[in-house]
Amino acid sequence: MIDNSNFPNTYFFKNKLLSLNAVESHVVYGERLYHFSQKEYREWNVMRSKLGAGIKKGIENFGIKRDSLCLYLGAASGTTVSHVSDILDQGFVFAVEFSAQPFSKLLNEAKLRSNVIPILSDANKTENYLEIVPQVDIVFQDISQKNQVFIFIENMKRYMKKEGYGYLSLKCKSIDVTRRNKEILDESEELLKDNGFTVIKSISLAPFEKDHYLTIVQFKDSPNKVEVSSSSQSSSSYNNRERRSFDNKSNFVKRDFSSGSYNNRNNNSNRERSYSNNKDNANKDSSDRDISRRQRDNNSSRDFQRSTQRSNSDRNSNFSSGDNRNRSRNNDSNKRSNNRNNSGEKNSSFEAFKNSKKRSN
Repeated sequence: MIDNSNFPNTYFFKNKLLSLNAVESHVVYGERLYHFSQKEYREWNVMRSKLGAGIKKGIENFGIKRDSLCLYLGAASGTTVSHVSDILDQGFVFAVEFSAQPFSKLLNEAKLRSNVIPILSDANKTENYLEIVPQVDIVFQDISQKNQVFIFIENMKRYMKKEGYGYLSLKCKSIDVTRRNKEILDESEELLKDNGFTVIKSISLAPFEKDHYLTIVQFKDSPNKVEVSSSSQSSSSYNNRERRSFDNKSNFVKRDFSSGSYNNRNNNSNRERSYSNNKDNANKDSSDRDISRRQRDNNSSRDFQRSTQRSNSDRNSNFSSGDNRNRSRNNDSNKRSNNRNNSGEKNSSFEAFKNSKKRSN
């Protein structure tokens, strides 16, 4: 029989971690399916998921409920995001990924899961998805960059509700390979505290993940909090009407979802202006090429006419010189013929003279 874990819709079965499958008969990364009491469960591979490894090691659940709103940074192809989607069957997961290749797989998975909102963007630029992501209950980050703690802090300040919780997958060797993991962990915790966060707990993810810690923090109002637009970030603005619009995939989401990206409207308008400028430049280049082509054709036509005229002139010259040569040859032939005739006439006259002499004698 299966046993409940500390997290909603997650269970243990024979030392395996399972999540209640939100998409029946569907697997994401080749995981095994289990069936108990007419319900389907997916095996959660803790070797491929930092959150799964933390749950397997018995970490307490801080703030994650079935109807929570979660901002997931570093979603990759959606392995862990799919299990978070199973957990938040009444909530939403805003999944941010920067690389296009894994994002395409995440996008295909989101087409099957109505509570996953994929966002193609850089988590360093928190303003890029400001019009898409409301204030959330949970921020989970799995990014292997040197400035990963700063990325986590800026996204928490901009998108986290007061008293919300953040889960940071701290990858020590991505920060500094020459220093000890514990030293990097202590420094990261101090940085989080200095920015208004309460560090609740940090656990090592070994043996499932080497050189990794999962740090849970709670957000307190900070004097360094980033000021954002109240129209899109007010905690009360994400009411039931907007929740239903996300559930139905609102027009804005549908339009961007069909294009394979959830970048903000400013980026879309910039792309449209860039496309228009490029189109105008292309038309101008095309007209310039047409003018140049016509000039080349005209030059070629003139060159052909000149060449034809020269050829005709040369041909006429050759014909006239040939006629002159032919007339010269005919004249020479006539002269030779006349000479022969004259010579024959002279010879015949001489023969007649000799014969007359003979007869007279």
